[in-house]
Amino acid sequence: MSREESPGKRAGLITRREAIGGLVAVVAAPMIVSNVWAQQSGPPTQAPPGAAVDPIPRVQHTATTLQDGRVLVAGGFYLGALSSVQIYDPVSNTWTNAASLNVPRSEHAAALLTDGTVLVSGGFNLSPLSHAEIYDPVAGNWTATGSMNVARYQHTAALVSGAGRDVSQVMVTGGLSGSPLIAVEFYDNGVWTLA
Repeated sequence: MSREESPGKRAGLITRREAIGGLVAVVAAPMIVSNVWAQQSGPPTQAPPGAAVDPIPRVQHTATTLQDGRVLVAGGFYLGALSSVQIYDPVSNTWTNAASLNVPRSEHAAALLTDGTVLVSGGFNLSPLSHAEIYDPVAGNWTATGSMNVARYQHTAALVSGAGRDVSQVMVTGGLSGSPLIAVEFYDNGVWTLA
């Protein structure tokens, strides 16, 4: 078995290649980078010239494109679960602070709802979370909404339509809660229902 580790081409990742019996596996894992490391090593944490840089270092966050084209970057992890939220404006190439999440979280899921709000569900903060909240970009605030039936992190969320379902429903599937989950839930106007 041979093993090779090197900084990944994407900032914040370490990649490892392992050759086992003629097969090559490439594994990427998040890496928290201190300012000292960034100053000594350079390229993996530097942005291209002219690029706007997220003012908060983070991994395991969400980035959701809002209806007006701006991007909502919420939560994540850096020395602990984050509640910080920033909005990136691609037209002006600038970041602005937004209202913080009510519950700090990383490894959560986010979905843009048909009314332009953003649903953030679950995540991790010392333990799996079932809490969900909604960001209203017009009001600029977060409001708690119904909690999921199953606490989870590393899950996915998607709008669903058809089969008699309202397009404003969100399906949440998979993730972890100590072990991999098979439970599927649907969110509709503050209520979560197990499938």
